[in-house]
Amino acid sequence: MTDTVPPKASPADVALTDVAAHLTREPMLGQVSKPVSRPNLSASAIDWKPLQRGGANFRTHCLHDVAPDRLEFRASGGLRRFCLVFIVAGLALSGLFVSEQLAAGPRIDQWLPVLFPLLFVLAGVVMWWLAGQRRVFDLTQGYYWRGKGRVTGPEALNKQKDVVALAEIRALQLLEERVHSDGASYYSFELNLVLAGGRRINVIDHGSRASVVKDVTLLGQRLGVPVWDRS
Repeated sequence: MTDTVPPKASPADVALTDVAAHLTREPMLGQVSKPVSRPNLSASAIDWKPLQRGGANFRTHCLHDVAPDRLEFRASGGLRRFCLVFIVAGLALSGLFVSEQLAAGPRIDQWLPVLFPLLFVLAGVVMWWLAGQRRVFDLTQGYYWRGKGRVTGPEALNKQKDVVALAEIRALQLLEERVHSDGASYYSFELNLVLAGGRRINVIDHGSRASVVKDVTLLGQRLGVPVWDRS
């Protein structure tokens, strides 16, 4: 189901930038939700400002139809390679510094430059870990969450991020943001869950409009909610 919302300007892709960080909040749990009637909520009644500032200019996540009762957004190969660039580059530079310092002698002050490339390694490892957090829509348990792919029981579910009952989702919001980075600009496309009262939860934010439109269309059909598209 798709509600018609007046379109904005068409997007244009440009150069690389940082991958967007994601919100975290304390989850709220209850009994496993069953389908209920959804009160009307219009697209004009919600906020259309980006929930996540920034974003990547490439596809960072793909929707996987894991089972008839389960869909997951998982990290794309492009995002994994982006993380590996930091890790490999940091290790390579560290190795270069180490080889030079071994030839120069064991002076401690000369070994300090080795620490700086390791920051790239650390950044890459952290991004790799964040990339591993899945966005899960489990129709059997009746919940959406961000974190592990499989959880069993309320205690495990409570440890995940952005937990919300699927019955609380009123619509899927798709909007665009023009991002400026290092003298270049591009469009990033943000998918948010719209809850009762207009509260929003960000799911993904990346630069491939074709991919996100395809994913959100399937997601809307499976959840039985409208897609509000201003991308």
